[in-house]
Amino acid sequence: MSLRTAPSLRTWPRPAACTRLRPFSLSSRVRSAPPPDIFRADKAAVYPFGVPSNDPKRSLFPSLSLTVRDADCWAILAPTSSSPTRAALVATLRHQVRFDPISSASHPILATLPPVERPADEGGPRDRTVDDLIQFVSFKTRLGRGSDFDDYTARYYSIRDEDKLTVRQHLRDATGADDAAVEDKAAALQMETLLDSPLITLSNGQTRRARVLRALLARPELIILEEPFTGLDAPSRAHLATLLASLHAARSPRVLLVLRPQDVLPPFVTHLALADATGDRSLALGPRGEVLAGVEARALLAAGEREREASVQRAMRRREAGERAAKETEGRKALVELKGVNVTYGREEDGQVERRILRDLDWTVRAGERWLLAGHNGSGKSTLLALVLGDHPRSFNEDVTLFGQPRYRRATATLQQNIGHVSPEIFNAFPRKHGPEALTAYESIVTGFESVYSYRRATAEQASAIDALVRQLEHPLVTPEFLARPFAALSAGEQSLVLLLRALVKRPPLLVLDEPFSGMDRQTVDKAQRFLDEELDEDQAVIMITHFEEEVPQSINRVLRLEEGKVVEHV
Repeated sequence: MSLRTAPSLRTWPRPAACTRLRPFSLSSRVRSAPPPDIFRADKAAVYPFGVPSNDPKRSLFPSLSLTVRDADCWAILAPTSSSPTRAALVATLRHQVRFDPISSASHPILATLPPVERPADEGGPRDRTVDDLIQFVSFKTRLGRGSDFDDYTARYYSIRDEDKLTVRQHLRDATGADDAAVEDKAAALQMETLLDSPLITLSNGQTRRARVLRALLARPELIILEEPFTGLDAPSRAHLATLLASLHAARSPRVLLVLRPQDVLPPFVTHLALADATGDRSLALGPRGEVLAGVEARALLAAGEREREASVQRAMRRREAGERAAKETEGRKALVELKGVNVTYGREEDGQVERRILRDLDWTVRAGERWLLAGHNGSGKSTLLALVLGDHPRSFNEDVTLFGQPRYRRATATLQQNIGHVSPEIFNAFPRKHGPEALTAYESIVTGFESVYSYRRATAEQASAIDALVRQLEHPLVTPEFLARPFAALSAGEQSLVLLLRALVKRPPLLVLDEPFSGMDRQTVDKAQRFLDEELDEDQAVIMITHFEEEVPQSINRVLRLEEGKVVEHV
């Protein structure tokens, strides 16, 4: 099917079933009814809420025909994370849209499910809804957070009363599951040792697993996972793919994936929805083999394969360049020095499992060096960055020297002036208020001069620095109109771009970039990579974390790789 056909969006044709009349006999087998479909749309006009049906040009889909059957495992594939058709299709499956006519789309399985039990004083049993049927996991926010700034560094210090909620307690409260169910699902996700940890102490990777765990404990019939492999290292991606295959095979629950072209398409996927592959609002739907036979699908996946192969070549070149780069920067000013650092979490005397996070770690970062900090999830990267940033209490006790002084002699405020920082924790903690108190994109960038999270009026010098930064970025998206929009109203990728500009704006001696391109489209990633390669000052150092090689700028030429808290590669 060509993606440019139709305004009518339809599934691929299925062969007509051939039937043959047979005489009835008592020995004839009684066939059980087929399982009900999860979702069914038949020539449905799909509209956002608030858009009238007499305005078809504003429809999400003018005529959508799609059936998600019991055994089907669908994957939605689009060129970028910001694909509007991808987002519209997910909203359609979750019934967060309006159908015209109303009867043209439904979730047939709902009629077969038992009611949700409730105490009589709460109204008694109730019918199940689409929210009971489907769990959506997007990985875009931390568990249980609001619109105000959340001090993510609290995880390393004395935990406040409101933050003492453990992972186990959160999961029980959020899903009603008992301890046996929590422990069973946690074991499948390798999270059993984290259940009694305070929720706020989870790292970014652990938070991702906790979100999947919470969704599974809600016992949905379908779980939609948006880019589940993004931000995970190769072993973790393989483990998750195996887990999802087993869950779908058991219908406990069924799985629907939302993927990037760079992701390897799991073999258990049976059907594909190809969205925006030609840059318009077109959509191709159907069995995996038939969709992959199309030119657009082959081109999209081939581009992803080329990107993966290029990533391998870039990694090899980086290792070769690392030794030359070390000689070039030898003798330059040391910005970060760690010697024999050890960090352990949990104390046996308190009934906790002791976890050794960093082991006898030595590392020096000099002016102008560009580092990739690599390692599997749980290898110690987040803790190491917390030491570099001065956020971790062990930075006061271990042999940690930052910008020429021991950590305990340097005030946090002056330390922050030397570091530009972006991370999933900052992304999740940054305030997203609406109304008069909302920060605009421009005002959010201004907060980077003082590393704060509230409004500051830009000085004339700061305004000039922001103007220069925007010009150097050379991104057509970043216009005065864009900068005037509320930060909370931006897409996830646009918010990531603003927070990257916030980290860059004061041109600090050290940039710490932890998954800085999350949610960005390809054009924005390209612009950001070019800036990091060409526009940084010669003496600015960079420490970067990403689990995707294609996101690493070419100027990154040093590698520190951790495994179970030990340095296993230092180039």
